[in-house]
Amino acid sequence: MGQRGVVGCALALVFGPACGGNNTNLVDASSIDAGGDANVAFDAASCVPAPAGLTGRWRGEGNTKDSLGVYDGVAQGGLTYGTGRFGMAFHFDGTDAAVSIDDGDALWPTGSFTVVAWVKPPNSGKYEAIVGKNECGGATCPTGTSAHVELYIEDGGFPYLRVRTSETGAAYHSAVYGTAINDDQWHMVAGVRDVTGGNLLVYVDDKAPGMQAITGEALLPLKNTDGEIDPMLIGANTGDNGTKLVDLSSALIDEVAVFDRALTQQELATLYATVGGICP
Repeated sequence: MGQRGVVGCALALVFGPACGGNNTNLVDASSIDAGGDANVAFDAASCVPAPAGLTGRWRGEGNTKDSLGVYDGVAQGGLTYGTGRFGMAFHFDGTDAAVSIDDGDALWPTGSFTVVAWVKPPNSGKYEAIVGKNECGGATCPTGTSAHVELYIEDGGFPYLRVRTSETGAAYHSAVYGTAINDDQWHMVAGVRDVTGGNLLVYVDDKAPGMQAITGEALLPLKNTDGEIDPMLIGANTGDNGTKLVDLSSALIDEVAVFDRALTQQELATLYATVGGICP
């Protein structure tokens, strides 16, 4: 495992074995991104309603839209679409592709949160972002600017969640899942900050999570303190001073979702086990 720290926010939906394949069938984002959702047949009898607290959902169905119609993303670089865990998925090239979401900083979590995504990561040997949000992602990085959320896969293939609050001098706080998932197979990855329980947690599929206790300033809000809008990104993160994208993913990422509360282990296990995924 690499020595660098780790980040987090995002929730993915669950799809059954019959819903996806191994063929990426790539489609150029520029030719499809402005259109509506792809014609994906959801099984209404086997999908489940979204858990309470859903604030944003990016399904990757041939576009970068938020299915709630609030925080639409913008395709960057060589973003394409391939066969997802269910329907289509974002396909990132590891070079310049990303989904940038200008949320007006509304998605900075003031308390507990969950970020979930279905990820099919290759064994790239490098840090790859699933979801990132960096308060230093604007044009400048003033002293005291610190809020940070990363849901990543580190260079050894281990998923992690890293969080830093907006307090001056705040430290990074990280939880790591103890098994590598860089096996080119689909996995549901969830990062959770549970302020009430005092924990950071990283879940993979329906397994017991990696967990790190948090206290003190680690429980305080994440917020915009420098007055600049800091985008949330899927498949990348923003480097300090907003000059470039960093930790670009080369994975397929599907059904990204953000919740404004800590989903429970049972809720996440239910999502993972549901053949039809979260209902559209």
